[in-house]
Amino acid sequence: MPVELYFAVFLNVRNGLFLGFFYVALGMVFGLRSDELPRLSPAVAPALVAVGLAGCVLLSADQHLPFCAAASVGVFLLSVGKVSPGSGHPVARNVSTVVYLTHMAFVVLLVYGVFGGGGVSVYNAGAQMGFVFVLSLVCSLSCAAVVLPVARRHPAVARFFGI
Repeated sequence: MPVELYFAVFLNVRNGLFLGFFYVALGMVFGLRSDELPRLSPAVAPALVAVGLAGCVLLSADQHLPFCAAASVGVFLLSVGKVSPGSGHPVARNVSTVVYLTHMAFVVLLVYGVFGGGGVSVYNAGAQMGFVFVLSLVCSLSCAAVVLPVARRHPAVARFFGI
């Protein structure tokens, strides 16, 4: 019964609970070991990005395979090396939170509302997913650019977005 109820609500397992949890846990591991990150070789981050992107393009971009994880870890390591302690972390965290909470709303709006996609899965709806990715990223970042200043003045908005 719980399995049928789950699929009645979510339709499939492509959601944050199953795909996003790994990346959240990975971020927690990095947070707990942040003092060890500067000791990594400077070649590790670009190598992870290169291997990850090559695997995603040449083999498979399936989130269950290690290529997406390698690319995302590499991008994270590249960005963490450029930020001095305490300078941009709160803003980056808050932007990340708003993007995480809004991106799929924009994907669904774009796929079904703008591009006229059909079917249950946005991934098989007939829209150009690369274009949807870029547009949803721009929309989510724009949303964050509006939400962050408003959240400073209105605690209800900050609570709503958890920032």
